[in-house]
Amino acid sequence: MIPLSATETTPKSMLAHRNRPASRARIVSTLACLLLPLGAVSQAFPQSPEEAYEHAFWLEHEGEQPEAALEAYLRVSQMGTGEWAARAERRAAGLGERLASADLAALMPEDTIVYAELNQPGERIETVLGQLGLTGQGIDLGDRRLAISPILVHELLGLRAAAIGLTSLDGSSPPGGVAVLDPGDLDVLRGLLDTALPAGGRATEPIGGFETWLVEDMLWVTATHNLIVAGTAPALVEGVLSRLKGSGDGNFLENEDLASSLALRDGSLVFGCVHLEPVMPQLRMLLAMAAREEPEFGAALELLDVESTRALAGRIQVNSSGLGIDLALELDEEHRNLAFDMVRLPILGRDGLKSIPAGSAAFASLALNPLGELPSDGTGRVGAMDIGRELFGNLVQASAYVLPAQAGSGMVPDAGLALRVNDLERSTRLWTTLLGVAALAEGGAAPLAVEVGGHEATRYTFADLPLFVLPHAGELLLATSVRGLEAAVEAEHSGRSLLDDDGFQNVVDSMADGGNALIGLHLGRVAGFVLPNLEGQEREEAAAALDLMGGTTLSVGLRQDVASLTFSAALAGIPDVSGLLGAWIRQEANMDGNADQVAWR
Repeated sequence: MIPLSATETTPKSMLAHRNRPASRARIVSTLACLLLPLGAVSQAFPQSPEEAYEHAFWLEHEGEQPEAALEAYLRVSQMGTGEWAARAERRAAGLGERLASADLAALMPEDTIVYAELNQPGERIETVLGQLGLTGQGIDLGDRRLAISPILVHELLGLRAAAIGLTSLDGSSPPGGVAVLDPGDLDVLRGLLDTALPAGGRATEPIGGFETWLVEDMLWVTATHNLIVAGTAPALVEGVLSRLKGSGDGNFLENEDLASSLALRDGSLVFGCVHLEPVMPQLRMLLAMAAREEPEFGAALELLDVESTRALAGRIQVNSSGLGIDLALELDEEHRNLAFDMVRLPILGRDGLKSIPAGSAAFASLALNPLGELPSDGTGRVGAMDIGRELFGNLVQASAYVLPAQAGSGMVPDAGLALRVNDLERSTRLWTTLLGVAALAEGGAAPLAVEVGGHEATRYTFADLPLFVLPHAGELLLATSVRGLEAAVEAEHSGRSLLDDDGFQNVVDSMADGGNALIGLHLGRVAGFVLPNLEGQEREEAAAALDLMGGTTLSVGLRQDVASLTFSAALAGIPDVSGLLGAWIRQEANMDGNADQVAWR
C-alpha cells in the first residue's frame, strides 16, 4: 500500500552518484546523454538484473522517459524471481498506474453530475511567487536576503492532483460520489493518510486487490500504488479502479453533453462544472414551489427558460502570463431563453480595434451589428427613426479609449470613441445633426470647422467642454481633445494601434477564438490620473505601488454564441513586489544598518 521511495528502489551505485559533488554529477549526466544513442547496441548484450534495473530507473527519473522506463522495468521483472526482479515489478506497477491516472477526469463515472478538480498547485503557485519576486534573489534586506525556496513550495504543495465527482443529488439523502487524490511527490501527505486510515477506519473487503477501509460507516477508502480513492459505495470505488486498468465503462470525458464545458479544463489550476440536466426534475419542483409563492418569480422563470440550461462551468488559470478566471453557461440548442437572446451580440472584429491608439491607458470595445449594406431612403434627411436604425443596423462596433494623462492636462481626460459603421455618410449626417441641436439647446457655440492632423473635423462645445467629430476611414471618430482625435487618426495611418501595443498583447490575443465585448485597463498608465490628486506620504506610497504595475493589465471579456455564454477576466504582468516588501520589512523591523541589532516590533 505504501509507495516505495526512491531510496528503497535505487541501486547503491546510483545513490552514490547522487551524493557526488554537483560538478561531477553534471559530468556523469553529460556523458550519459552522449552515450545514450549506444543504448540500443548495449541492449543486445546480456545485462545483470541490477544493471537493467539501474537503466530503467535512469530512464524514469533522469531521462524523463516514463513509457520507456515502464518497458524496461517489465523486462527486468521477467529476469527470474530475484530481488531486482521483484523491485522492478513493484516499480512497473506504480509507474503504469501513474501513466494511466495522468487525467483524473478519465477515472470518473460518465454520469457524474458535479465535478471539481485541482491540478498541480505547487507548480502553479511557484510560478506566481516567481512573478512576485519572492523566489530566486527574493527580498533585499540590506546585507541579508529573504527568498522562498522552491523546494519548500514543492514539499508543501507537491500535490499532483485531486478530483471529486458527485453522481447522485436527490436531496433526501447525502450526496453520492467518488473522490480521487494523487499525492504525487508529497510523501508526507501519503504517510499521514497511511497512518490515519487504519486508525480511523475499519478494514473491510479489498477492492481491486487493494486494502480498503470503511470510515464512519459511509465512506469506502482504497489506497492503490499512487492514489487514494474514496467513494460512498464500493461499486463507485471499483469503477474508478476498473477505469484505471482500462477495463471500466464510459468515463466522464466521454459525456457528450459536457464537451464544451470540459474544453475549459485545458491548463486550469481549478476547474469545476455542474451537469444540470440530470437534476432538472428536482430543480423544476423547487422552482415551481417558489413560483407559487411569488408570481413574479414564475414570470422570470418563463423569461429565462431555466429548463433549457445544460451546464455551468468555471476555471482558474495560473501561468507565465498571469491569472485568469472563466465562467461559462451552456444552454440547449433549442432553448427559449429570451433574456439570453436579447443580449446576444455579433462577433467583435479586430479591425474595429485599429482606431484605438497604442499606449492607451484603458479601452472598451463592443460589437453591435454585423457588417452589411443598408438600404437608403435617398432623401439625405435625418428623422427620429434614424436613431433606431443607427443603433440596430448601421453601427457595427463601438470602441472607446482613454490616453494616459499628460503634465498640465485638465480634469477632462484625452478620450475618444471610434464608431465603425456600415454607412459612414448616414452616421455622419445623424450624429452631426444630433450634436448640433444639443449644443445649441444648451446655449453653447455653433459648430466650428477645425483642422486636425490634416483632416477637417467639427468642434462642438458643451458647457465650455469641447467635442471633436471626424468621419475617417469608414469610422466616425469622436474625441474630447485634439490630442485624442489625432491619436486615433495616427493609429489608422501608422499602424501603431491597440493591435501592436505590447502592454495589451495578452488582452488582444484573447480574442483569437472570438468575442463580443472586451475591456482593458493598464494599471501603470492609469497612474497619471491618480497621483495628481494625492499629496505627501500618501502620494509617495501610491507612486511606489503604481510604479510596480508598469506592465500590469486587467481585462474582462464576453463571448457568446447561439447557446453558450462565457465571461472571462485576466490579470497579466503580475508585478515584482520584492523591492516594496523589502523596504516595508526594513522599516517595520527598525533596521538601522547593523544587521546584528534589529528590534522587531
